[in-house]
Amino acid sequence: MKKISFLALAAVLCLCSCDKDEDPVICDTSSTDYSKGAYVVNEGAFQGNNASITFYDKSASAYESVFSTVNGTDLGDVAQSMAIGADQGYIVVNNSFKVEVVNLATFERVATIVDPTIDYPRFMVEADDNSMYLSNGSFAGSVIIIDKDDHSISGSIPVGGGPEKLVKVGDQVVVANSGGWGLDSTISVIDVASETVTNTIELSHRPIDMELDNDNRLWVLCSGATLFDADWNVIGNSMAQIHEVDVASGNVIHTVDIGVEGDHPSSIAFDEVTELIWVVNGGLHTLDTNDPNAGWTEISTTTYNSIDYNSGTGDMWATEVPDFTSANSVSILDGNGTVVSTFQAGIAPRQVVFRD
Repeated sequence: MKKISFLALAAVLCLCSCDKDEDPVICDTSSTDYSKGAYVVNEGAFQGNNASITFYDKSASAYESVFSTVNGTDLGDVAQSMAIGADQGYIVVNNSFKVEVVNLATFERVATIVDPTIDYPRFMVEADDNSMYLSNGSFAGSVIIIDKDDHSISGSIPVGGGPEKLVKVGDQVVVANSGGWGLDSTISVIDVASETVTNTIELSHRPIDMELDNDNRLWVLCSGATLFDADWNVIGNSMAQIHEVDVASGNVIHTVDIGVEGDHPSSIAFDEVTELIWVVNGGLHTLDTNDPNAGWTEISTTTYNSIDYNSGTGDMWATEVPDFTSANSVSILDGNGTVVSTFQAGIAPRQVVFRD
Protein backbone atom coordinates (compact mmCIF):
# COMPACT_ATOMS: atom_id res chain seq x y z
CA MET A 1 0.00 0.00 0.00
CA LYS A 2 1.48 3.36 -1.01
CA LYS A 3 1.58 6.24 1.43
CA ILE A 4 -0.79 9.14 0.79
CA SER A 5 0.80 12.59 0.85
CA PHE A 6 -1.28 15.34 2.46
CA LEU A 7 -0.90 18.91 1.35
CA ALA A 8 -1.75 22.17 3.15
CA LEU A 9 -5.11 23.25 4.58
CA ALA A 10 -8.17 22.45 2.46
CA ALA A 11 -9.73 24.97 0.14
CA VAL A 12 -10.83 22.84 -2.77
CA LEU A 13 -11.24 19.15 -2.07
CA CYS A 14 -10.89 16.08 -4.24
CA LEU A 15 -10.71 12.34 -3.78
CA CYS A 16 -7.17 11.06 -3.51
CA SER A 17 -6.57 7.32 -3.57
CA CYS A 18 -3.58 5.09 -4.07
CA ASP A 19 -5.07 1.64 -4.30
CA LYS A 20 -8.23 0.37 -5.94
CA ASP A 21 -9.31 -1.47 -2.79
CA GLU A 22 -8.57 1.43 -0.46
CA ASP A 23 -11.30 3.76 0.80
CA PRO A 24 -10.97 7.24 -0.74
CA VAL A 25 -9.24 9.82 1.44
CA ILE A 26 -10.08 13.52 1.31
CA CYS A 27 -7.02 15.45 0.13
CA ASP A 28 -6.39 19.16 -0.16
CA THR A 29 -5.81 20.63 -3.61
CA SER A 30 -5.48 24.31 -2.70
CA SER A 31 -1.75 24.32 -3.43
CA THR A 32 -1.56 21.39 -5.86
CA ASP A 33 0.57 21.96 -8.95
CA TYR A 34 -0.93 19.94 -11.78
CA SER A 35 1.75 20.86 -14.31
CA LYS A 36 3.94 17.77 -13.84
CA GLY A 37 2.71 14.21 -13.55
CA ALA A 38 0.30 11.87 -15.32
CA TYR A 39 -3.18 12.71 -16.60
CA VAL A 40 -5.59 9.78 -16.94
CA VAL A 41 -8.40 10.41 -19.42
CA ASN A 42 -11.51 8.66 -18.12
CA GLU A 43 -14.09 8.23 -20.86
CA GLY A 44 -17.08 7.72 -18.58
CA ALA A 45 -20.31 6.04 -19.63
CA PHE A 46 -21.89 7.05 -22.93
CA GLN A 47 -24.51 9.76 -22.24
CA GLY A 48 -23.65 9.52 -18.55
CA ASN A 49 -21.98 12.95 -18.46
CA ASN A 50 -19.39 11.49 -16.07
CA ALA A 51 -16.14 11.82 -17.99
CA SER A 52 -13.23 12.88 -15.81
CA ILE A 53 -9.49 13.41 -15.49
CA THR A 54 -7.43 11.71 -12.78
CA PHE A 55 -4.13 13.40 -11.91
CA TYR A 56 -1.25 11.27 -10.57
CA ASP A 57 1.54 13.34 -9.06
CA LYS A 58 5.23 12.74 -8.38
CA SER A 59 4.53 11.57 -4.84
CA ALA A 60 2.33 8.72 -6.13
CA SER A 61 -0.98 10.29 -5.09
CA ALA A 62 -3.96 10.04 -7.43
CA TYR A 63 -6.43 12.94 -7.48
CA GLU A 64 -9.79 12.06 -8.99
CA SER A 65 -12.06 14.29 -11.08
CA VAL A 66 -9.67 17.25 -11.03
CA PHE A 67 -11.46 19.19 -13.78
CA SER A 68 -14.83 19.19 -12.01
CA THR A 69 -13.21 19.74 -8.60
CA VAL A 70 -11.26 22.79 -9.69
CA ASN A 71 -13.87 24.31 -12.00
CA GLY A 72 -17.06 23.35 -10.20
CA THR A 73 -18.64 21.87 -13.32
CA ASP A 74 -18.77 18.50 -15.07
CA LEU A 75 -16.24 17.79 -17.80
CA GLY A 76 -18.91 16.39 -20.13
CA ASP A 77 -19.86 13.25 -22.01
CA VAL A 78 -17.16 10.82 -23.23
CA ALA A 79 -13.63 12.16 -22.74
CA GLN A 80 -11.77 10.88 -25.78
CA SER A 81 -8.21 12.13 -25.34
CA MET A 82 -5.93 14.84 -24.00
CA ALA A 83 -3.01 16.70 -25.54
CA ILE A 84 -0.49 19.18 -24.21
CA GLY A 85 0.55 22.40 -25.92
CA ALA A 86 3.02 24.63 -24.04
CA ASP A 87 1.48 25.24 -20.59
CA GLN A 88 -2.06 24.25 -21.49
CA GLY A 89 -3.96 20.98 -21.63
CA TYR A 90 -6.54 20.25 -24.32
CA ILE A 91 -9.22 17.73 -23.33
CA VAL A 92 -11.29 16.37 -26.22
CA VAL A 93 -14.84 15.53 -25.11
CA ASN A 94 -16.30 13.52 -27.96
CA ASN A 95 -20.03 13.32 -27.29
CA SER A 96 -20.17 16.87 -25.96
CA PHE A 97 -18.61 18.03 -29.24
CA LYS A 98 -16.07 20.29 -27.59
CA VAL A 99 -12.51 20.79 -26.40
CA GLU A 100 -11.86 22.02 -22.87
CA VAL A 101 -8.63 24.02 -22.50
CA VAL A 102 -7.06 24.16 -19.03
CA ASN A 103 -4.10 25.82 -17.39
CA LEU A 104 -1.85 22.89 -16.51
CA ALA A 105 -0.55 24.44 -13.29
CA THR A 106 -3.98 25.06 -11.76
CA PHE A 107 -6.26 23.00 -14.02
CA GLU A 108 -8.55 26.01 -14.25
CA ARG A 109 -10.55 26.28 -17.47
CA VAL A 110 -9.01 28.72 -19.95
CA ALA A 111 -11.49 28.23 -22.78
CA THR A 112 -14.17 25.91 -24.14
CA ILE A 113 -13.91 25.36 -27.88
CA VAL A 114 -17.33 24.68 -29.43
CA ASP A 115 -18.13 25.05 -33.11
CA PRO A 116 -20.56 23.45 -35.60
CA THR A 117 -17.59 21.98 -37.46
CA ILE A 118 -16.61 19.99 -34.36
CA ASP A 119 -19.09 17.12 -34.67
CA TYR A 120 -16.96 14.04 -33.89
CA PRO A 121 -13.69 15.15 -32.22
CA ARG A 122 -11.05 12.52 -31.49
CA PHE A 123 -7.38 13.43 -30.92
CA MET A 124 -5.13 16.48 -30.84
CA VAL A 125 -1.46 17.29 -31.34
CA GLU A 126 0.62 20.45 -31.16
CA ALA A 127 1.38 21.27 -34.81
CA ASP A 128 3.67 24.25 -34.22
CA ASP A 129 4.11 27.21 -31.86
CA ASN A 130 0.87 28.76 -33.07
CA SER A 131 -1.60 25.93 -33.63
CA MET A 132 -3.09 22.68 -32.41
CA TYR A 133 -4.55 20.07 -34.79
CA LEU A 134 -7.78 18.22 -33.94
CA SER A 135 -8.91 15.10 -35.83
CA ASN A 136 -12.65 15.11 -36.46
CA GLY A 137 -15.27 13.07 -38.33
CA SER A 138 -17.10 9.75 -38.10
CA PHE A 139 -17.06 9.21 -41.90
CA ALA A 140 -15.36 11.73 -44.19
CA GLY A 141 -12.84 13.37 -41.91
CA SER A 142 -10.89 16.55 -41.41
CA VAL A 143 -8.17 18.03 -39.25
CA ILE A 144 -9.36 21.23 -37.60
CA ILE A 145 -6.74 23.93 -36.99
CA ILE A 146 -7.04 25.70 -33.63
CA ASP A 147 -5.16 28.89 -32.79
CA LYS A 148 -3.28 28.51 -29.51
CA ASP A 149 -3.53 32.19 -28.55
CA ASP A 150 -7.27 32.83 -28.80
CA HIS A 151 -8.50 29.22 -29.25
CA SER A 152 -10.36 30.10 -32.43
CA ILE A 153 -10.70 27.75 -35.41
CA SER A 154 -8.52 29.09 -38.20
CA GLY A 155 -9.03 26.39 -40.82
CA SER A 156 -9.73 22.78 -41.74
CA ILE A 157 -7.82 20.20 -43.77
CA PRO A 158 -9.73 17.32 -45.47
CA VAL A 159 -8.21 13.89 -44.72
CA GLY A 160 -9.47 10.30 -44.86
CA GLY A 161 -12.46 8.69 -43.16
CA GLY A 162 -12.71 8.57 -39.39
CA PRO A 163 -9.38 10.23 -38.51
CA GLU A 164 -7.97 9.17 -35.15
CA LYS A 165 -4.43 9.49 -33.74
CA LEU A 166 -2.17 12.35 -34.84
CA VAL A 167 1.65 12.27 -34.66
CA LYS A 168 4.08 15.11 -35.33
CA VAL A 169 6.99 13.98 -37.54
CA GLY A 170 9.41 16.82 -38.19
CA ASP A 171 7.50 19.58 -39.98
CA GLN A 172 4.62 17.26 -40.80
CA VAL A 173 1.63 15.79 -38.98
CA VAL A 174 0.52 12.25 -39.81
CA VAL A 175 -3.15 11.29 -39.42
CA ALA A 176 -4.41 7.72 -38.94
CA ASN A 177 -7.63 7.32 -40.96
CA SER A 178 -9.54 4.47 -39.32
CA GLY A 179 -12.72 4.85 -41.35
CA GLY A 180 -14.86 5.67 -38.31
CA TRP A 181 -18.29 4.18 -38.98
CA GLY A 182 -17.06 3.27 -42.45
CA LEU A 183 -13.72 1.78 -43.54
CA ASP A 184 -10.38 3.33 -44.43
CA SER A 185 -6.84 2.00 -44.81
CA THR A 186 -4.75 5.14 -45.16
CA ILE A 187 -2.65 7.66 -43.31
CA SER A 188 -2.56 11.29 -44.42
CA VAL A 189 0.63 13.37 -44.30
CA ILE A 190 0.04 17.08 -43.67
CA ASP A 191 2.66 19.75 -44.32
CA VAL A 192 2.19 22.15 -41.40
CA ALA A 193 3.60 25.20 -43.21
CA SER A 194 1.16 24.98 -46.13
CA GLU A 195 -1.66 23.28 -44.17
CA THR A 196 -2.20 20.79 -46.99
CA VAL A 197 -2.08 17.01 -47.39
CA THR A 198 1.09 16.20 -49.33
CA ASN A 199 0.78 12.41 -49.36
CA THR A 200 -1.76 9.67 -48.66
CA ILE A 201 -0.17 6.32 -47.85
CA GLU A 202 -2.13 3.08 -48.28
CA LEU A 203 -1.72 0.54 -45.47
CA SER A 204 -4.23 -2.06 -44.24
CA HIS A 205 -7.66 -1.84 -42.63
CA ARG A 206 -8.28 0.62 -39.81
CA PRO A 207 -5.12 2.53 -38.84
CA ILE A 208 -5.91 3.55 -35.25
CA ASP A 209 -2.66 4.14 -33.34
CA MET A 210 0.85 5.31 -34.18
CA GLU A 211 4.21 5.66 -32.44
CA LEU A 212 7.56 7.21 -33.34
CA ASP A 213 10.69 5.26 -32.40
CA ASN A 214 14.08 6.65 -31.38
CA ASP A 215 15.12 7.01 -35.04
CA ASN A 216 11.94 8.91 -35.97
CA ARG A 217 10.54 5.88 -37.77
CA LEU A 218 6.76 5.73 -37.71
CA TRP A 219 4.98 2.53 -36.61
CA VAL A 220 1.28 2.28 -37.40
CA LEU A 221 -1.18 -0.16 -35.83
CA CYS A 222 -3.96 -1.23 -38.20
CA SER A 223 -6.51 -3.11 -36.11
CA GLY A 224 -8.14 -4.99 -38.99
CA ALA A 225 -11.81 -4.95 -39.89
CA THR A 226 -14.83 -7.18 -39.44
CA LEU A 227 -16.11 -7.94 -42.95
CA PHE A 228 -19.80 -8.16 -43.87
CA ASP A 229 -21.81 -9.25 -46.89
CA ALA A 230 -24.58 -7.18 -48.50
CA ASP A 231 -27.04 -8.31 -45.80
CA TRP A 232 -24.65 -7.38 -42.98
CA ASN A 233 -23.78 -10.97 -42.12
CA VAL A 234 -20.23 -11.39 -40.81
CA ILE A 235 -18.15 -13.19 -43.44
CA GLY A 236 -14.69 -12.82 -41.93
CA ASN A 237 -12.03 -10.46 -40.67
CA SER A 238 -8.99 -8.82 -42.19
CA MET A 239 -5.69 -9.31 -40.38
CA ALA A 240 -4.44 -6.78 -37.90
CA GLN A 241 -0.99 -5.50 -38.87
CA ILE A 242 1.77 -3.15 -37.77
CA HIS A 243 3.54 -1.19 -40.49
CA GLU A 244 6.85 0.65 -40.37
CA VAL A 245 6.56 3.74 -42.58
CA ASP A 246 9.18 6.12 -43.92
CA VAL A 247 7.13 9.31 -43.84
CA ALA A 248 9.57 11.29 -45.99
CA SER A 249 9.42 8.88 -48.93
CA GLY A 250 5.99 7.39 -48.26
CA ASN A 251 7.46 3.88 -48.42
CA VAL A 252 6.26 1.03 -46.22
CA ILE A 253 9.42 -0.61 -44.84
CA HIS A 254 7.96 -3.51 -42.86
CA THR A 255 4.53 -5.11 -42.47
CA VAL A 256 3.95 -7.57 -39.63
CA ASP A 257 0.78 -9.60 -39.00
CA ILE A 258 -0.50 -9.28 -35.44
CA GLY A 259 -2.29 -12.20 -33.80
CA VAL A 260 -4.73 -14.29 -35.78
CA GLU A 261 -7.73 -13.49 -37.95
CA GLY A 262 -10.41 -11.99 -35.74
CA ASP A 263 -7.98 -10.26 -33.39
CA HIS A 264 -8.40 -6.49 -33.25
CA PRO A 265 -5.63 -4.98 -31.08
CA SER A 266 -6.52 -1.64 -29.52
CA SER A 267 -3.34 0.19 -28.56
CA ILE A 268 0.45 0.39 -28.94
CA ALA A 269 3.25 2.17 -27.09
CA PHE A 270 6.99 2.47 -27.78
CA ASP A 271 9.55 1.75 -25.05
CA GLU A 272 12.46 4.14 -25.66
CA VAL A 273 14.91 2.03 -23.62
CA THR A 274 14.32 -1.46 -25.00
CA GLU A 275 13.09 -0.22 -28.41
CA LEU A 276 10.13 -2.58 -28.19
CA ILE A 277 6.60 -1.78 -29.27
CA TRP A 278 4.05 -2.96 -26.74
CA VAL A 279 0.74 -4.13 -28.18
CA VAL A 280 -2.58 -4.52 -26.37
CA ASN A 281 -4.34 -7.49 -27.92
CA GLY A 282 -6.26 -8.82 -24.98
CA GLY A 283 -2.99 -9.53 -23.19
CA LEU A 284 0.30 -7.71 -23.75
CA HIS A 285 2.79 -8.47 -26.52
CA THR A 286 6.04 -6.86 -27.64
CA LEU A 287 7.54 -6.35 -31.09
CA ASP A 288 11.24 -5.58 -31.58
CA THR A 289 11.55 -2.55 -33.88
CA ASN A 290 15.07 -3.65 -34.80
CA ASP A 291 13.87 -7.12 -35.86
CA PRO A 292 10.16 -6.86 -36.62
CA ASN A 293 10.13 -9.92 -38.87
CA ALA A 294 10.82 -12.07 -35.80
CA GLY A 295 7.21 -11.45 -34.80
CA TRP A 296 5.83 -10.59 -31.41
CA THR A 297 6.28 -12.07 -27.95
CA GLU A 298 3.55 -12.45 -25.35
CA ILE A 299 4.61 -11.01 -21.99
CA SER A 300 1.32 -10.92 -20.09
CA THR A 301 -2.05 -12.64 -20.35
CA THR A 302 -3.77 -9.95 -18.29
CA THR A 303 -6.41 -8.17 -20.34
CA TYR A 304 -5.98 -4.40 -20.67
CA ASN A 305 -7.73 -1.58 -22.52
CA SER A 306 -4.79 0.65 -23.51
CA ILE A 307 -1.05 1.10 -23.01
CA ASP A 308 1.09 4.27 -22.72
CA TYR A 309 4.80 4.80 -22.08
CA ASN A 310 6.11 7.21 -19.45
CA SER A 311 9.44 8.45 -20.82
CA GLY A 312 10.22 10.20 -17.53
CA THR A 313 10.21 6.98 -15.51
CA GLY A 314 10.70 4.34 -18.21
CA ASP A 315 7.62 2.31 -17.31
CA MET A 316 4.35 1.37 -18.99
CA TRP A 317 0.91 2.41 -17.81
CA ALA A 318 -1.96 0.07 -18.70
CA THR A 319 -5.65 0.81 -18.19
CA GLU A 320 -8.17 -1.75 -16.99
CA VAL A 321 -10.92 -2.94 -19.33
CA PRO A 322 -13.93 -0.86 -18.24
CA ASP A 323 -17.42 -1.91 -17.25
CA PHE A 324 -18.64 1.70 -17.74
CA THR A 325 -20.47 1.69 -14.40
CA SER A 326 -17.75 1.92 -11.75
CA ALA A 327 -14.27 3.33 -11.27
CA ASN A 328 -11.50 1.38 -12.97
CA SER A 329 -7.79 1.06 -12.30
CA VAL A 330 -4.49 1.94 -13.95
CA SER A 331 -1.50 -0.37 -13.50
CA ILE A 332 2.14 0.69 -13.72
CA LEU A 333 4.30 -2.05 -15.26
CA ASP A 334 8.02 -2.67 -15.42
CA GLY A 335 9.86 -3.67 -18.58
CA ASN A 336 8.90 -7.32 -18.10
CA GLY A 337 5.19 -6.61 -17.92
CA THR A 338 5.05 -7.14 -14.16
CA VAL A 339 2.66 -4.90 -12.24
CA VAL A 340 4.60 -2.60 -9.90
CA SER A 341 1.64 -0.64 -8.55
CA THR A 342 -2.03 0.03 -9.22
CA PHE A 343 -4.23 3.03 -8.48
CA GLN A 344 -7.88 3.87 -8.94
CA ALA A 345 -8.91 6.24 -11.71
CA GLY A 346 -12.38 7.14 -12.98
CA ILE A 347 -14.92 5.31 -15.12
CA ALA A 348 -13.43 3.78 -18.27
CA PRO A 349 -9.85 5.10 -18.41
CA ARG A 350 -8.65 5.09 -22.02
CA GLN A 351 -5.42 7.13 -22.21
CA VAL A 352 -2.61 8.38 -19.98
CA VAL A 353 -0.67 11.53 -20.90
CA PHE A 354 2.61 12.47 -19.19
CA ARG A 355 4.44 15.72 -18.51
CA ASP A 356 7.79 15.82 -16.70
